[in-house]
Amino acid sequence: MIPRLTTKTVVGQRSYNFGFDYLARDFVKVEVDGKLLEYDKDYTVNGRTVEFVVTPTEVKPLYIYRDTTTIPLVDWKDSSIMTAKDLNIQQTQTAHLTEELLDTAQQTKFIRDETKELKEKFIAENASLSELSKSIVSVKLFGAVGDGVTDDTKAFKKANDNLSDKILLIPKGNYVIQEHMSFDSVADVMDYGTYTYVKPFYPNETPMLQGANNIAKLADFQYDEPVNQVQGFTYNDKKDVFVIACINGDSTVQHIYEINAETMQRVAKYEFAEERLGHCNTLAYNKHTDKIYVTNGKAYSNNIVVLNANTMQIENSITLNERVFNLAYDPITRTYASIVPVSGSQRLRDVNLYGDSFKLYKTYRIDYEYNDFNNNGALMLNGAVMSATLGSLVEITPFGQLKQIIEFNPKFEIEDIAYRKGKFYFAVLIMQPNKKHKVEIYIGNPSKSFENSLATQQLEASFLKTTGGNLTGAPILANNVSLQAKDTKGSAHHLFRITDKDNFEIGMADTRLIFVGKTLEVYDRTKNKTTRVLNELDIGETILSKAKADEAYFPKAGGEVSGAIILPNGISVQAKDSKGSAHHVFRITNGNNLEIGMADTRTIFVGKTLENYDRSDGRIYNILTAKDAYLKSEVDTKLTEIKNTLGNTFNQTQADERYLQLSGGSLTGALILPNNVSLQAKDSKGGSHHVFRITNKDNLEIGMADTRTLFVGKTFEYFDRTDNQTYRVATEKDLRNVLTAETVDTKVSEAKTELEGKITEVKTQAEAKADKATTEGKLTELETKVNSKADTTSLATLLPKDEASTTYLSKADAETTYAKKSEIPTGGGGGATAPQAHFTVVSTATDWNTFTNTGVYQIKVAGGANAPAQTPWSVTIPDGFLKVVNYGNGQFIEQYFYTNNGEVYYRFYGTPRWRSWGRVQTSLNGTVRLYGGKELRPQ
Repeated sequence: MIPRLTTKTVVGQRSYNFGFDYLARDFVKVEVDGKLLEYDKDYTVNGRTVEFVVTPTEVKPLYIYRDTTTIPLVDWKDSSIMTAKDLNIQQTQTAHLTEELLDTAQQTKFIRDETKELKEKFIAENASLSELSKSIVSVKLFGAVGDGVTDDTKAFKKANDNLSDKILLIPKGNYVIQEHMSFDSVADVMDYGTYTYVKPFYPNETPMLQGANNIAKLADFQYDEPVNQVQGFTYNDKKDVFVIACINGDSTVQHIYEINAETMQRVAKYEFAEERLGHCNTLAYNKHTDKIYVTNGKAYSNNIVVLNANTMQIENSITLNERVFNLAYDPITRTYASIVPVSGSQRLRDVNLYGDSFKLYKTYRIDYEYNDFNNNGALMLNGAVMSATLGSLVEITPFGQLKQIIEFNPKFEIEDIAYRKGKFYFAVLIMQPNKKHKVEIYIGNPSKSFENSLATQQLEASFLKTTGGNLTGAPILANNVSLQAKDTKGSAHHLFRITDKDNFEIGMADTRLIFVGKTLEVYDRTKNKTTRVLNELDIGETILSKAKADEAYFPKAGGEVSGAIILPNGISVQAKDSKGSAHHVFRITNGNNLEIGMADTRTIFVGKTLENYDRSDGRIYNILTAKDAYLKSEVDTKLTEIKNTLGNTFNQTQADERYLQLSGGSLTGALILPNNVSLQAKDSKGGSHHVFRITNKDNLEIGMADTRTLFVGKTFEYFDRTDNQTYRVATEKDLRNVLTAETVDTKVSEAKTELEGKITEVKTQAEAKADKATTEGKLTELETKVNSKADTTSLATLLPKDEASTTYLSKADAETTYAKKSEIPTGGGGGATAPQAHFTVVSTATDWNTFTNTGVYQIKVAGGANAPAQTPWSVTIPDGFLKVVNYGNGQFIEQYFYTNNGEVYYRFYGTPRWRSWGRVQTSLNGTVRLYGGKELRPQ
């Protein structure tokens, strides 16, 4: 048995087992990471287990072995007695020493063999190194100095011309190189130098990232309205901030934010409405100039806008001969790279390289091997270039060769790329239906594979997880192959399939098949119709027995209901007249008004009393009717009706008919729904009462004479079809301030007594078969007397509500309609001074876009977004007055800013955006800066 164990410590584990015997615990030795531990201080031994005193906190090499002492454990003396126990100990010690000696010998042989192998390998490698040394050539052989002062440009150019397929060695030193050059013919470069100006392009086959698994989400970014998407992105290593540009949908508003590179929190915001910035395709920071270079390929495809990276103010614009869309800057090789899509091709891109002065010195064309015209972002590092399409990252070598393409889910649109301390950062746009698109920051770490990386998201976008997910297309099964599911015992069963007979088969014969749904329906293609499938429950529901129907439904012949009948809005209960035509009885209109009756029929309310419930005060008021007051016009109408009825011949039949109608008579039956049949309801004692009916005279009749009829509503109104107007019905409450009870009773009593007497007289004459002359004389006398009693003046206080509203006003109505005389100023007219535009003092920094109300604002504080810019005019704020004029309720707004030194600045808002500030008046000693940077100064 080998008396040793080689393993490693486990974090948090104190006990470790071994498999050899020993005579004493201290013979078991323990080494951790090559250090011998002390028995009973650092560890203990119990049986065949070593236990540490202190629990390991790191993973380190662990070596447990036996080291038996060579000193005899049994001391023999002359005449001593040999016991079996002592003999066994001696034999065991000897055996252990033998095992350990043999193991040591084997290890010695192994080391000796390994040493021999290493020696042979060293000799072989030494020969290779000797051969390799012949291929390595130092740049100093061509005159390079590397002292940071001497110009080494010629030496490097000479080395580049003469070292084809050789290895270029750049020893330690600081090399001054004034020109860009590419060492694309050398086999490799061993670079140990630094560079004062330009570093040449050396071969570099190592990709910036290994794949999409190196890229994962780092943080969310929240922009402010009105911008809604991200475009340019870069890193300012002087401030140690990321700079991100967001724009609105039509590229007229730009917000540029600075983000703390450690916390990813916003630290500053700069607002622009600058046409030159426009789309802000990419941002490129140059640490040597401390400027940020912004492209706007959408509108100005040849221009680059230069921002001061410290103040974030626009300094100037640069115009190139070539188009420039996506721009990057490499601080190592001091090179700008511009990536431009090639017109007419979705795959090709031109990569233009510029020096610090934007002089083009090299162009190469790359096939991106990805059919997408989107050209997003750019990064250049140590001569290599990275850019994005919609769904891929493309890396290019310093010599214009495609290095690799990393594909990812196009949902995550990389807009621009930045680099900081060995890691890559990506501004990602995720489109949203509401146009408020998400912005996220992703990190790319070439030495780490993320669990939730862009590679994982690409798989999730293309494949279905075994744990489930959503499909974007139809899964197509082979013929006679089914989709299956397991039961609780683990057995698989067919769910569905199309059989080899081309039948659609659902379920299995050995399992129950249950269809779950709100309804179960079948589509009949021959009839192009969907119908329900009946089940056993339908026998009690869809197919009803007579008893079930009688219990659940209301018979057409009439009957009782146990609950409320609820109609859809705008749908009425109708009833037929004697001719079979249907008329509305009542409904709630789409204006949420309760409408009773129809304009083409009489509506009669029947009740012991006719009352209205006023919900505002919770009280019930009587409704005034013709019974309570007769107007002269009504008397005239009645007299005319009598004359027309009697005609030239007044017979008994006509008198009987007229008498019956005037007295009201008795009715022979209720008239509801089918004509003459009423809708009835029971009172609390079980008695039935008519609710409404249409009489045999085609009048709508509501209520019963022996019950109170209450009309409950927010208002109680009447629709007059003659003038197509709706009027409120007068109640006791409405007329309380107009009529007194004494006046009403007196006038009504007089008119009523007079009219009833004359009617009785006419009726008596009719019954006696009076002649025409007598009847007409009585009618004339009746008309004269009624006129003398019921004239307009005496009955003026008895006007109905619709007429009373134009003759009388309640106190509340009068105060609403008219102004008090005490409130009208002397001399009449408006009496007030003309309104003055407001004057406001602004003492807190405020966005000038919010100054939209007409008036004057005195600016007392510096700052505030969208104020006239310090550059190029040197506007002094706070120092002046802002005048605002608003036209068309915000459709057109003008702003004039007057400074105390006599200058005037102007801009305007016309839907949907503000225009830029312009100086319309300068001071005596002021200057005018023209577009492009030129200044006009006074002589």
